[in-house]
Amino acid sequence: MAAPIIKQKKLIKVKPKPGIEDMSVIGHLEEFRTRLIKCVLALAVGTLISAIFTKSFLQFLLIPMGDVKPAALQVTETFVVYFRVALLGGFVLAMPILLYQIVRFILPGLLPSERRILYFMVPGGSFMFALGVAFATLVMLPYTVGYLKGFLSDLVQPFYSIDYYVSFVTTLMFWIGIIFETPLIIFILAKVNLV
Repeated sequence: MAAPIIKQKKLIKVKPKPGIEDMSVIGHLEEFRTRLIKCVLALAVGTLISAIFTKSFLQFLLIPMGDVKPAALQVTETFVVYFRVALLGGFVLAMPILLYQIVRFILPGLLPSERRILYFMVPGGSFMFALGVAFATLVMLPYTVGYLKGFLSDLVQPFYSIDYYVSFVTTLMFWIGIIFETPLIIFILAKVNLV
């Protein structure tokens, strides 16, 4: 009986960026801090830009309420609601930069084949998140609010707070935007053989 032939696999050496192999934990933390500051600045700029259009967007979000006008139950409620909507708009506007900073932080630790896949994440993730927010706003919100307004309306007099309504709407929009990113995440995980 002949002995089995064992073939040795060649190891592929990947050259990291200069200085990456020498970077200490403190160096990685400093780079993380720099990326995090850029993300916060992008979110702040996006929120400021979004604040210009927030009143119009808020009027658009109130359309599913019909002729019912929500009430402000506290002195600061309208102020908080205004900036919650501006923050969500800023998050949507800043999404490409946020994803870019995440990708740039993890890129040095990836193989070249994994890097190519990750380049689809920034435009794809931004598009999918915006598509999810648009779907939640234009399709889900009118039906959801209509159903919830009519639920037990023969037994209960509905009285809506603007804070709770906008909190519900922005939470719905944000999480549907995140859910719309699931196919992209699964695609990337499948390409790197994690799924």
